[in-house]
Formats: sequence, structure tokens, C-alpha cells
Amino acid sequence: MPVKPTSRDAVTAVLREHGPMNSADIADVLGWTQSRVNSTLSTARRDHPGKFFRVIRTVMRQGSQGRDAPV
Repeated sequence: MPVKPTSRDAVTAVLREHGPMNSADIADVLGWTQSRVNSTLSTARRDHPGKFFRVIRTVMRQGSQGRDAPV
């Protein structure tokens, strides 16, 4: 019997309640590390592409180099 994906459900509930958020904001709301949130999102995207989470826009990071942050 497969284990229920409680981490994915928690992230989904936060996004439904608060709307679009980045992984740092989700981590703050849930009291998790950003690493745990990123892992949850990555696993859901890999196993169920387009079903649970998708990037809706990116925002320019202030004072940082690298890619824009997905929101």
C-alpha cells in the first residue's frame, strides 16, 4: 500500500490558502526548511508533471546573481 504524500498535501493546502508563493515563503508558513519544500516540489513535478505545481511567473532577485526566482 503506497504512503500518502503528506508533505505535498501540506504545500498544496498552503498554496490554496495564500495563493502563489515562492519556496522560501512556503517554508516560512509551514515552519520547514526551504530544502524540504524544494524537495517536495521537485518530487511532485517529476512524478506528476503539470498536475500539482507549476511556475506561473518569475521575479527579478534584488542584490543576487543567478536565475530569477520562480513564484
